[in-house]
Amino acid sequence: MAVIDVLIKYFPSFNVALGETLKLTAVSLFFATILGVIFGLFKVSGIKPLKVIANIYIDIIRGTPLMALAGAPLVGILRQAP
Repeated sequence: MAVIDVLIKYFPSFNVALGETLKLTAVSLFFATILGVIFGLFKVSGIKPLKVIANIYIDIIRGTPLMALAGAPLVGILRQAP
């Protein structure tokens, strides 16, 4: 089976997957922006406990490799596989 045949056969599935991916991207971007603004405001505020909370959160996120963050959902998916 040629690659083009596979693409033609599974195009509807690819189209659905693309739609789901775009939805997930939009939701993730929305919540990431909200969290970024909140912790950014915490960081520049004059209130010491808020600065500490923001510093801890930022250090944890910066210290976590991107592959670990991206791979975490994959672990859950693989555990549910039959």
